[in-house]
Amino acid sequence: MTYREYAGQVGRVAAVLAGGLGVGRGDVVAVQIPSWWQLNAVVLACARLGAVVAPLMTTVRARA
Repeated sequence: MTYREYAGQVGRVAAVLAGGLGVGRGDVVAVQIPSWWQLNAVVLACARLGAVVAPLMTTVRARA
């Protein structure tokens, strides 16, 4: 993935967070994603919106 493509992904995530979910400055966004490129895209999108990221460990889940 190029930097241009990655920037496009971050922009799309920011658009969904802001437009679809109403996330804005000062809001807290909890995410439970492994340390993949998608996590970094969410973090950068939140930074762009002024939101705060609260990462949750992927090992903390309900047991079935």
